[in-house]
Amino acid sequence: MLARLGADVAVPNLAMPAIAAGHAGLALLSIVAVTDAPEGGVELAAVMSAASVLQPALEDLLVALAPDLAATAQALAAEVGR
Repeated sequence: MLARLGADVAVPNLAMPAIAAGHAGLALLSIVAVTDAPEGGVELAAVMSAASVLQPALEDLLVALAPDLAATAQALAAEVGR
């Protein structure tokens, strides 16, 4: 739907959990790796191959972000009295 409305990037099925989290008063962090779509469409084998190559770097990124994310979550929780 978002792509049809003109969005340059649309992540299928991401909006509904984000809306639900917001309505429940929950914080949500979503990290999405955005890549260019090749002309002629995407082949599943190529996507899986690229994911295998990128997985270690994405894992390293998340591990590096974890302490800052934990500190931010604690600060936000203290702010709202949880």
